[in-house]
Amino acid sequence: MAISSLKLALINTNGAYYPQHEPFDFLHRQFDTIEDALALAERYQHRRDRHREWHTREARLWEGQDAKRTALALERMPHLPGADALIGALRAAGVAIALFSDGFDLQIGPLAEAIGARFVFANTLFVEDEALTGEVELTFDPVQKGALADQALAALGAAPDECIALGCALSDVQLFERAGWSAAIAPYDERVIAAATVALSEPDLRPLLPHLARLIGAA
Repeated sequence: MAISSLKLALINTNGAYYPQHEPFDFLHRQFDTIEDALALAERYQHRRDRHREWHTREARLWEGQDAKRTALALERMPHLPGADALIGALRAAGVAIALFSDGFDLQIGPLAEAIGARFVFANTLFVEDEALTGEVELTFDPVQKGALADQALAALGAAPDECIALGCALSDVQLFERAGWSAAIAPYDERVIAAATVALSEPDLRPLLPHLARLIGAA
């Protein structure tokens, strides 16, 4: 296994591994609860101070859904082109991976296990008797991404120039600020583009692979 001077990769999975749709929306479409979800969106989307209440009410729509079916549905979420190759290159170089997600443990847990992620920050969907209870623990707050990244850096004793970051959202700027190199994946906000080392206009990670090879090869 090649050893890189890179120690850590900070990755917002929703946009830099999976497409930029919320796992909430994905499950609503799987479970035919999308119309009720859209009604909630209309009610809450302009109230940023009540987003936690919004997502808590969304999760209630899934009460009684089979947990195994939910996990299988989440496994079918598509990956961005080049995502698996990029993760493979990081793993081969011995780079620790930190995953950040507005999604759930039923989605991110299996991914983290499969790729050997060192750090995982996501929400929890509660399961009882093999069914969703309709409850969600919103332990992940995007405004705390920077603090969570700091925890990962400290745990590894890593400096910013030993870290890279991939994201797409405005909250990912916090990750970019803690990394020596960063990539914005099809971002909607000009501030995200300005904060990143490189920016991709399309949701495709394959153009990043030569950059990553050079970063790894600089060890």
